[in-house]
Amino acid sequence: MPSNVQALAQMADHTATQITASHESWTDFLKTAARLYKYPYHEQLMIYAQRPEATACADETELLALTDSALEKLRRMSDEEYAKLDLFPDFEDES
Repeated sequence: MPSNVQALAQMADHTATQITASHESWTDFLKTAARLYKYPYHEQLMIYAQRPEATACADETELLALTDSALEKLRRMSDEEYAKLDLFPDFEDES
C-alpha cells in the first residue's frame, strides 16, 4: 500500500501527463492556474487534480483570519449601521 506521499506523487505525475496530452486539457489547466496565480506550479497542479473548478484556496489560518476580520467589523458597527446592511440581496432579474 503506497504512503500518502507516494500517492500524491502518483497523482501529480498522472495529472501532469493528462494536462499535456492535448491542447484542450492544457487550456483547461491554464484557466485554473490563472485563477490561482499566487501558488507555485506544483500546487496549482495538485489543486487542479483535486478540484479543477476551484476559484480560490486558503489554508485554515487564512480562513480564520478572514472570519475574525469580518466578525470584528460587525462588532464595531452601530445598531443603525447594522440595520442598513442588506443581508438578503435581491437577485431577481432587473429586466
